Order: sequence, then structure tokens, then C-alpha cells
Amino acid sequence: MSNYTPTTATIRAEYAGRVEAWEMTYAEQEAARAEEVVEFDRWLRAHDAQVAAQALREAADEAERHANEGCPSCSNNPVSACSGANNLTAAWLRSRAEQTKEDR
Repeated sequence: MSNYTPTTATIRAEYAGRVEAWEMTYAEQEAARAEEVVEFDRWLRAHDAQVAAQALREAADEAERHANEGCPSCSNNPVSACSGANNLTAAWLRSRAEQTKEDR
């Protein structure tokens, strides 16, 4: 087993190259391939939006954990101004995650 990892361009080309062209003219083949490239790019945008939204949710979870457990740099005062800021940050990150999903 190799360590080869295909690039997005390679996967896109393979996806678009799957046109069954037995009874198609060259122009029809090219149109079908162009449509498949659009389909692939749509899938990739949706996938990237899901990944971005998940990363934002994970960052929000971390900010909330930090707010609830106290700030390591404010160890003398576990409930500090950091808590409020982190809760606001978490809320913004969650809002952005939802917006990211809708933008796809």
C-alpha cells in the first residue's frame, strides 16, 4: 500500500472522466464532462462548508469549556472577565457555523 494521496484536481478529473461516451458526439461528451465538473465542485463546496462548520463548533466548545472551567492565565480568579468574553466568542462561533452551513 502506498502513501499516495490524490489531489482534488485528480479526483475532479476522474469524476468528470466517468462519462460513458459510446453513443455520444465529442461535443456531447465535453458537455457531459463539464456538467460533472460542476457537480463535483458543488459537492466539494458542500463538503468544505461542513468541515468549516464542524471546526467552528469545536472552537465554540473549547471557548465554552474555557469559560466554564476558568482561565489558566487567570488562575487566581477562575470566574473572571475571560468567562464572559469566551461565552460571547462561543456564541459568535456557533452563529458563524450555522451561517457557513447556509452559505453552501
